Amino acid sequence: MSTLSVETSCDVTRLPLGRPDFSDIRQHGDVYVDKTALIYGLARLRVPLFLSRPRRFGKSLLVSTLQSLFAGKLEDFQGLAIDGHWQDTSYRVVRIDFSGLADLNVKEINRELGEILLQNFGVYGKISALDEKGEYRLPSSLLREIANSLQNSSTVLLIDEYDAPLTHHLDKTDELQKITSIFNNFYAIVKEYTSKFRFIFITGVTRIAHVSIFSAFNNLRDMSFENKYNTLLGFTQDDIRCYFDQYIDNAAQVLGMSKDAVYTRLEQCYDGYQVAFDSDKTLYNPWSILSFLQKNT
Repeated sequence: MSTLSVETSCDVTRLPLGRPDFSDIRQHGDVYVDKTALIYGLARLRVPLFLSRPRRFGKSLLVSTLQSLFAGKLEDFQGLAIDGHWQDTSYRVVRIDFSGLADLNVKEINRELGEILLQNFGVYGKISALDEKGEYRLPSSLLREIANSLQNSSTVLLIDEYDAPLTHHLDKTDELQKITSIFNNFYAIVKEYTSKFRFIFITGVTRIAHVSIFSAFNNLRDMSFENKYNTLLGFTQDDIRCYFDQYIDNAAQVLGMSKDAVYTRLEQCYDGYQVAFDSDKTLYNPWSILSFLQKNT
């Protein structure tokens, strides 16, 4: 005979595991580790930015947060560090998640990326995806035409998981070279029309120094190892004690351990990421912590 689990003071549904939508998290009152003081400094920059982090580290949530900020959804930021400080206007925000292109071949990437550009820039039906022969145009060709129609500093471009289509084809040399060429040309156009964008932000797992597709994008600032943004993603020990202490207390009861013992074991198992060489702050992987807390309630 099945029974209901015992009620606890911890609402596990407030743990946003696998839910990288900032507006959704805020509107449902879920736990959000406030990174907006750092995001405020980041978003004020006017140079193209790149950030690499391991998988499951919160890159998509950061992109979603930037999307809400630049779209002017300031109600989502009430009570956070940035509240009352952000004075910029609202922008058209174009967000592209390249993880959806990972399984596609060269022809499919050409077609799907072109469709994404037309849809996300709001020019579907105004600019043709096909050339005079009825074949799908290259994404770089479409992007050039789209960019020519934009006002200066009118648009925010957010690209998540830029390297997904590349890493998926590492074992297929010929296919990889063709895919690399597509994106090399794509980013060359982004660089050529940088003035059209108020903000450009790109995330991925692999660093740009090892990827030739950014060879023409030489004004892209790689902030991956900058000490100032070391804690932009991931949880610090202070974050966990501030935002998840009641969940840790509950886990201690479930496991029959003291709270201090749980903190010690978490540090032994999940702490130790350090992305800035000169930082004294180490980081926990958010996915690991949220998974542990969700399972031990």
